Amino acid sequence: PVHVFRNPPQKYYSVKLTVWDCCEEFEDTMVKEDYIRVTRSAGVKFNASPLVVAPEEEVQFMNLCGGGVNWFEWNFGDGQLLKLRHNVMDKVHPTHAYVAKGTYSVSLYAYGQGGDGTFTVKDMIYVAHNYVNMEFVEGSPTMSNKPWGNAMDHDIITSNANVVALNKDAYAVFGPVNDASPILFNKVRILSNNGMGTQYSNHLIKEFELWVSMDNVTYEKAMTGTLTRGDMWKVFEFTPKAGKYAKLMIKSTQGAGSPYAALGEIQLFGTSPAALALLKDVDGLDVLDWEPVTEFRLENAYPNPFNPSTTLQFALPIDAMVQLEVYNIRGQLVSSILNRDVPAGRYTYRFDAGELNSGIYFYRFRAGKFQQIKRMTFLK
Repeated sequence: PVHVFRNPPQKYYSVKLTVWDCCEEFEDTMVKEDYIRVTRSAGVKFNASPLVVAPEEEVQFMNLCGGGVNWFEWNFGDGQLLKLRHNVMDKVHPTHAYVAKGTYSVSLYAYGQGGDGTFTVKDMIYVAHNYVNMEFVEGSPTMSNKPWGNAMDHDIITSNANVVALNKDAYAVFGPVNDASPILFNKVRILSNNGMGTQYSNHLIKEFELWVSMDNVTYEKAMTGTLTRGDMWKVFEFTPKAGKYAKLMIKSTQGAGSPYAALGEIQLFGTSPAALALLKDVDGLDVLDWEPVTEFRLENAYPNPFNPSTTLQFALPIDAMVQLEVYNIRGQLVSSILNRDVPAGRYTYRFDAGELNSGIYFYRFRAGKFQQIKRMTFLK
């Protein structure tokens, strides 16, 4: 038999089947409790801001579920879950801090009298140390309700989550927010297809270039990238380029004859004054200059011999996990100077021997798979 259940949603039904023999002399019955569950799909949706954070920085999640849904189960993608009811009002729009750098997909399962459903955003949150907060400066024409500002508003969910330029040779210039200092750009994370609809699927960016400038007049090309129709977020790293402005130039779109160019979000990364200020406050590092670096390098300590302090200098062509340590001649660790992620660039650190005894010491520099050890002498 076929049966249609028409009672309200979110209700369970037990089903009983009884059978008899042809003479109705013998019978048998089976019951399955709560066997059928009647529900309907609920309008489950959420947003988050910012989409890029440093470790331990909080992300604000916004619950956009429709009415009649009042039980929520959040999965933040890092192993942390949050279950709550509608009367816990201070957590309907929860905040969450991610500890480790990386990419996190977030899901919300919601249910109630309005039905149930799950909404998942793949690779939604990106945790990194060197995000550069940028804003739109100028660009080619766009649809009136799809401006370039949408590309950096940390919104990939709502109806104004993307940009639609009016021609496939479009460009946009972005500059730093409230800071005129140079930035050593070295990475771009870009979202072509936000997966929220297909009306622009033939207009998605295919090939693009990123250019960098100090004055928004003379530009130097930093990299060329290619996206496919199925790409969500994609990360491109390149040789660091110093500048104050970044220009996105769209060279082609997925639909060869398309007059438009669609983009979800663009995020830029590099050694910024804000990142360096944090490094100096926490670890005492100073940036040496804004010149791009092409190789890992550890310089000789200067002065050497020294009393009571000397300067250690190292260079990173890319962002890296850095360890800088000092050992005595017996191989014993006497000072752990640095153990953290550091943006690409050239840095100095003023090492003070303090209460150490006179003698020979070794300082070891490790960044990714690169390692180098040098010797210095402390003379009182």
